[in-house]
Amino acid sequence: MARKQKSSPNMATMATWIFILVVVIAAVPPRIRLVVAVLAGIAGFIWLVKKSFRYSSNDPPRPTKTILADSKGQTKNLSNYEPKSEIGLEVGNTEGARSDFHVVRVSTPERQFSIPKPKQIVTNARWIGKDETFSVRGQIIHGGMVYFAEKADRTLNLEPSLIDAQLPVQAVHVDLTERITGYWPSYSGISPAARRGYLQWLSEGRSTLNVDIGYVFIFFYGLERRAVVDSITDDVARAGLPAIVQEVKRLRALYGENTSFRNYASNLLNHIQLISVEPQTYLNVPPRVESGGLEMPMSLRLALPFGRQQQRM
Repeated sequence: MARKQKSSPNMATMATWIFILVVVIAAVPPRIRLVVAVLAGIAGFIWLVKKSFRYSSNDPPRPTKTILADSKGQTKNLSNYEPKSEIGLEVGNTEGARSDFHVVRVSTPERQFSIPKPKQIVTNARWIGKDETFSVRGQIIHGGMVYFAEKADRTLNLEPSLIDAQLPVQAVHVDLTERITGYWPSYSGISPAARRGYLQWLSEGRSTLNVDIGYVFIFFYGLERRAVVDSITDDVARAGLPAIVQEVKRLRALYGENTSFRNYASNLLNHIQLISVEPQTYLNVPPRVESGGLEMPMSLRLALPFGRQQQRM
């Protein structure tokens, strides 16, 4: 329940003086009442003007209030709130408690991002190498470079590229140009018809043009996991990074007209370059800059400051 606001001491004082003035005017002779009233009005006006421009330097400043809210404007319980994307609103007053002027500062802390954990991969899943051949629902697939499991635990938040052999697949042929996958597709989440289309695309060498771009993304997710997650702790996966780079470049050349896929592919290539930075990389031959590219190649961005630093030494 809201608290009742206390009456202001200044208002009480003013009411007292008005009462006294009325009594005085009533007590004086009638012929000079008008003069007394005019003089009292002038004095009161002067007092109000002086009061509006006066403030006491001894008055304590109003306390600063800090309001924390997220990007949707919702305040958080600060005891369990992590300041990652909060907005700070600071309200202060430098002219004392009687001033109606405030200073409002809106600030955002340094932006922080936490890398999400990768999707789970079942223990019986394995990476099919680029020189291996395997079969799924009658589709013979050469060239591997996918995650495969005979049977996966459907209760897990699975890696989207994992091919689960137990999932149903449509038996009849699928038109690969038909868009039947959704946004952020996964092998376990697409329809049996879309699984058939994906396996067809793999069996045809991953080179069919004008296909549903969802097939390309599902395959790309596996390459991404192999390069970003597995290569950190697995020497075999790290040794396979050059093959992944070659495959991503090939896919980008085939399906780069899709802006989203082109950006994802380019970012993965940049990440792999960061993993394998060589000492004195500025001594290497500058990389070829692709026409139409909006960004400087990562290797060139890394080489320029090092080369500049060496030139100054």
